[in-house]
Amino acid sequence: MSAKAQTLRKRVHSEAQAHMRGVRMKFMKSFIAKTEKQKAR
Repeated sequence: MSAKAQTLRKRVHSEAQAHMRGVRMKFMKSFIAKTEKQKAR
């Protein structure tokens, strides 16, 4: 495996992790907003 392919794979992996983190953050925010609305009722 070439060094170029390794660095590329690492970058893709870190980008995928960052993407998952972003998705999780959005999900948690919407989930918290939903529960807050239910509590307010």
